Amino acid sequence: MLRIEPQSWLGLPMPRLPAFLILLLLLAGCMRQVPIDPLHLAAFERRPANLRLEFSTRHGRQVAYYLPPPSNPGQIPARLCLLYPGITAQALGWLRFIKAAEVPDTGWLLLDYPGRGECEGTMNPADNYLNSEGALARLAEHFGVARLETELNLLGHSFCCGA
Repeated sequence: MLRIEPQSWLGLPMPRLPAFLILLLLLAGCMRQVPIDPLHLAAFERRPANLRLEFSTRHGRQVAYYLPPPSNPGQIPARLCLLYPGITAQALGWLRFIKAAEVPDTGWLLLDYPGRGECEGTMNPADNYLNSEGALARLAEHFGVARLETELNLLGHSFCCGA
C-alpha cells in the first residue's frame, strides 16, 4: 500500500503547523470584544472617591479606572500601581484583589485595551502602550500637573504582562 505523507500545508512545513495554529488562536482572542461587566462597574462606583478616566487614542474613546488611596484621595499618591488584564479579561476584574486601605499612599490605575470594557476599537498588541500613556496623561491633568511625580509599579496578567 502506498502511503503519502504531507510535507507542507498552506506552504508551512508540518512541524510548524501546531505553532501556526496556536498563534492563530491567540490572535483571535486578542481581536475579540470583551464587554464591560456591570457588576464590576457597580463595585467600582460604590466608592465615591474612585475616578473614571476618559481619553482618546487612534483607536477611539478609551476608559481607565483610578482608585485613590483612602487616606488622601485628593493628592498624587507616592506609588501608583498600573494593572493590566489578561486577553479575555477586563481591568475592573482586578477589583477583587485590591484592598486599598492595606497599602497606604498607593493609588491603583486599572487599564483596559481597545475593545475591552468601555474602550472602543480593536486591540493591537503593538499599540497597547497608547492606553497607558493616555490614562497617565489624563490622571496628571486631573491633578493639575504636567507629569505625575510618583513611583510607578506595573502588573499584568497573561498576555498583558508585555504592556
